[in-house]
Amino acid sequence: MNAFIPLPANKAYQLINPGPLTVIGTKAASGQLNLAPINWTCPVEYDPQTRLLIVCDKTHQTYANIVASNRFVLQVPHADRLDLVSKIGECSGKSVDKLAAFNIPHFLSPKFNLPVMLGCIGFIECEVYDRLDDGEVSIIRALSINAMVNTQAWDGRLLSEKPEGKTLHHMGDKRFYTPGNELL
Repeated sequence: MNAFIPLPANKAYQLINPGPLTVIGTKAASGQLNLAPINWTCPVEYDPQTRLLIVCDKTHQTYANIVASNRFVLQVPHADRLDLVSKIGECSGKSVDKLAAFNIPHFLSPKFNLPVMLGCIGFIECEVYDRLDDGEVSIIRALSINAMVNTQAWDGRLLSEKPEGKTLHHMGDKRFYTPGNELL
């Protein structure tokens, strides 16, 4: 029989959060573009249109931008973007123009004109249809309006076992991983 050890309540999320880290692109009412890593994302439904959710701290600039516009672009950075993702996660969009400060090469998404950093595997332009406040965070539910993926990382599915499809997975603290090999 397997042996189990207690897991602190504030670390329980690490058991169920192995999905790829995402970066959320938004625009402030002032026009300033912002990028922020958000690890807690989840698909909710896929048919007839993908619905997803993100969990966002209500004190962050990303949240204020989403509330003001009801739009964001969720992007899946390639694993080689770890240093950049770490940098944009260590400062606030309230006080730093992250794209300028870190000289982030990017383009604007085709539907909403929101920032998409170069080096992402794919992105989803999202329109918010519901928010549920839960203490210091908000669960934001959104519809996929437009999604695009790098052809080298996709063949009817994300090719996470190939170098072009390596996503970042944040496992708490400053630990990141990429997916392993296909098992079947």
